[in-house]
Amino acid sequence: DSITTSMTADVIMAYLADVKFHKCNWTKTHGEFITHYRAQVRKFNEIAPDAEIKDTQAVRMLQNVLSGTPHFSSVLNQYRTARRAAGSDISITLDHYCALLSEQAQVYDNANSRT
Repeated sequence: DSITTSMTADVIMAYLADVKFHKCNWTKTHGEFITHYRAQVRKFNEIAPDAEIKDTQAVRMLQNVLSGTPHFSSVLNQYRTARRAAGSDISITLDHYCALLSEQAQVYDNANSRT
């Protein structure tokens, strides 16, 4: 209810909606970015429960954030295509989407890590 909390929520929302992974100069692993983004969504939902970001919206936002990154951009479409072909529901939670992205991130991070 405080002004500080409201301003913090506004800053987080602006970040979640505006960041583009391929342009943000993220210096950690790709997997850490996925974890960070999910944590920011949770933080926003904790401090602004009246404006909670639902899974469907969070998934769409994260897909937009990752749209310019080739190894991430097709993950959601591939998931939905496979589910549709199997005759299953194509909806997905943010946690499940992040898990799928984390698998891709691990492959990328392992291939591109410096020893």
